Amino acid sequence: MRLKAGLVGCLAVLSLSSCTQQDAVLITVRADQPAQQYDLYVRDDTLQDVFFHSGFQKVEKAGQPLDITAEPLKIALKLTRGAVLLPYSGCHR
Repeated sequence: MRLKAGLVGCLAVLSLSSCTQQDAVLITVRADQPAQQYDLYVRDDTLQDVFFHSGFQKVEKAGQPLDITAEPLKIALKLTRGAVLLPYSGCHR
């Protein structure tokens, strides 16, 4: 799925941690085409507020480029509060 010129469609899957002491989230990002960068936003649906924005980041694992068509990119975030979340991401080739 193409988002627009230079961008590839990404699928972000959200998984909340079951830890009782810390609110956290694990986001899994996959794409239908290789990407070099991603830009992640996390929105609180209840407050209708984007409370996290990563800015453009390299698609890599342990400092090495990662092909997210073959292996998903996993992003772990520690949250300052609980929320009803909606992640969305754009990937750039």
